[in-house]
Amino acid sequence: IGFSEAEVKAAGEVLTAANWPGGPYVVLIPGANWVNKRWPLQHFAALAERLFKQGICCILTGGASDQELARQIREGTKAPLWDVTGKTSLKQLAWIIKNARVAVGGDTGPLHLAVAVGTPTVALLGPTDPTRNGPYGSGHRVLVTSRDCVGCWRRQCAKRLDCLAAIP
Repeated sequence: IGFSEAEVKAAGEVLTAANWPGGPYVVLIPGANWVNKRWPLQHFAALAERLFKQGICCILTGGASDQELARQIREGTKAPLWDVTGKTSLKQLAWIIKNARVAVGGDTGPLHLAVAVGTPTVALLGPTDPTRNGPYGSGHRVLVTSRDCVGCWRRQCAKRLDCLAAIP
């Protein structure tokens, strides 16, 4: 995926508008089309705090439909978060992800976009199979739920479990 100077500038403007101070960062991707492919929001909030204590800041990303998720994560942590959720074009999102140290999220488009731009990922998977849905290539970590029904391919859990809650 290539970026023009104008696209890079526009992505930088999105970060400036979010009051991004600069420095190393991790991209958090809380959304996914299936609710059961989303890591619990309190887990994202705890991860943001842990990373911030280590001097690494987090940028929340996703589409406009993920803005409520981002708000809940911001409210659930003491760590400062920079939120560009719903404020980027696809190319701007790709550039922001490309420049992250790592991208963390479930089986969703922006996580696969991270793979495409060469950013290491931490993929949190439950109802989908990592051997089919990736991420593919080196530099990625896949954390899979410990539930015995992993890879069930159901949009809603028949057992009424929060599949990804089992990943701390």
